Amino acid sequence: MKTSELVNVLANDGIYDRHAIWRNVGKVLSVCMLMIAVVFFTSIGMRANISAGQALMATSMKLVITASLAILGLRTAVKLAKSNQESAATRYVLLLVPAILAAMIVVDLLQTGASGWYSRLIGASGWRCVVTIPLLSILPLGGILFAFRDAAVTRHALTGAVAGIAAAGIGASFYALNCGEDSPLFLAFWYGIATAIVAAAGAIACRMTMRW
Repeated sequence: MKTSELVNVLANDGIYDRHAIWRNVGKVLSVCMLMIAVVFFTSIGMRANISAGQALMATSMKLVITASLAILGLRTAVKLAKSNQESAATRYVLLLVPAILAAMIVVDLLQTGASGWYSRLIGASGWRCVVTIPLLSILPLGGILFAFRDAAVTRHALTGAVAGIAAAGIGASFYALNCGEDSPLFLAFWYGIATAIVAAAGAIACRMTMRW
């Protein structure tokens, strides 16, 4: 029997505790998020005017996107790690996030008009976003992959990439509390690049650390 066949048998025979992965993820991410919170509030901090009405609303909308990415990404990653519970519909649920973001962009363009869209997309702190979000995502990505260590992962690159998306959602949620760029175009472009970077790192890391 080939190693890949053995892994598939282990993934589908039902002998492992199906809730064990969620317990592992919960424990590891609790520690990781506590550590990120300490780093964030001591080194980065909240945006200065976050309690102002417009800034609070804009930050809340960003958190809707980033938190949804974290929650749906983590749910999908866990199902991929369980192997036998994953389906095409499992992955398609992640499309809800770009769909919500696309709707926000349309509303923004209707309210502010098409003029100035490029400056709103580029913003003034794009590269800071691209650097900070991956840095804040390192711990949760490592934590998620560590929690998958006992799972019979059969699609390493895909599982790692989705784990990276979830981790980026966590990192971006913290960064959104500091980010002063409120345009959905900026969110889609720069946060999207940062998420792609973490997803690629997750795919590579999972293939390197979980090969059977």
